[in-house]
Amino acid sequence: MYLDSLEFLEEERDAWAPYESLAGLTDEQLAVPVAAARGWTGRQLMGHLVAWQENALAVATELAVNETSATKARSDEDWER
Repeated sequence: MYLDSLEFLEEERDAWAPYESLAGLTDEQLAVPVAAARGWTGRQLMGHLVAWQENALAVATELAVNETSATKARSDEDWER
């Protein structure tokens, strides 16, 4: 449990620090795995973030008009598997 929001933000910043090495890469560099980013390429990271953003948008859209979200239920099920 976090005692204040700054503690949470500091932990988040530290968790994302390895991926900052992927910022500003050229097109060719985006295809090369970066050791500091746990071997991910820039393209892999971008694809991963876009997929999660798309999922979050679908969940938010469904929850705006319903009390439940089929997308969230599917995502939760997939995550458990």
